[in-house]
Amino acid sequence: LARRIRQRMLGELHARGVRNDDLSGYRLYAFLGHRYRVEYAVSGEVAVSAARLTYLMSELPLAARLLTRFQGTRYAAEYLDPGHRRFRGSKGSTLAGEADLVSGGPQEGTAWYFGVGTSKVGPWKLRGRSLMRFEFAPAVADGRKVSYRVRIVTTPTNSVLNAIMNLGLFKSIVNGEIREMVEDVTEASRKLEAQGPSALGSGEDWSTAEREKLAALLRLP
Repeated sequence: LARRIRQRMLGELHARGVRNDDLSGYRLYAFLGHRYRVEYAVSGEVAVSAARLTYLMSELPLAARLLTRFQGTRYAAEYLDPGHRRFRGSKGSTLAGEADLVSGGPQEGTAWYFGVGTSKVGPWKLRGRSLMRFEFAPAVADGRKVSYRVRIVTTPTNSVLNAIMNLGLFKSIVNGEIREMVEDVTEASRKLEAQGPSALGSGEDWSTAEREKLAALLRLP
């Protein structure tokens, strides 16, 4: 199974033009060459338009603030480079890390992220590298719903971690966290639309630029 995962991912990355003769590509291909690999896969449909999901994925710090405001979980995100291809983010006390956009992007409907982070999954707290592919596309004719697929590959450093991360319970918790994050984006967008910008409050917590970006979000279908 691990070998099939590696070959499939390598084939897809190669087809997208990701090379192994520069530093970032070398690190990614070396990562996929590790002995142990675990794959997590989640798919579903959510009631948000592709246009709005694209916008929020392209404005991660704004999306994190919106989710924190409406979903009751503290999200945080910041870009680490002018091109917005590297970012640092966290979700409450359960997830934190840094990642690079290595191929694609929200505008393409397919984005590949490679990074390192820590996660608290049930009684386990782990740190390591992961490669994630996130795909989405309109699911209905009016564009108000998208179907999505998330696939994450991570490489445990030893046989004990490999056994833990392949447990059905462990995978179930991880898959639940992934699904919850996608659904949080949907719910935050829905609540903003239903309640309007006034739901953000009248204080100085939101800058003029942020309010303008949220107004632009609400103008999207």
